[in-house]
Amino acid sequence: MTEKQRLIITIAQKIFDQKGFQNTSISDVVKECKMSKATFYKHFETKESFICEIINYYDEKFLEIIIMTFQHQKS
Repeated sequence: MTEKQRLIITIAQKIFDQKGFQNTSISDVVKECKMSKATFYKHFETKESFICEIINYYDEKFLEIIIMTFQHQKS
């Protein structure tokens, strides 16, 4: 995942927190990111792939937290 993709996901998460996942459109995300839909779709081929990347991103972050927690407990 690129830094730009991470940034888009982070911004999207803020919108999800405010409006809810179902009430957030790609138009909302691109507006907040200050980019065009064409630019957005260069980073994520489809809305479905965007959702999959969001899930993967937070799965990885969750796994990192679990690993750090277990490592800290062993110390």
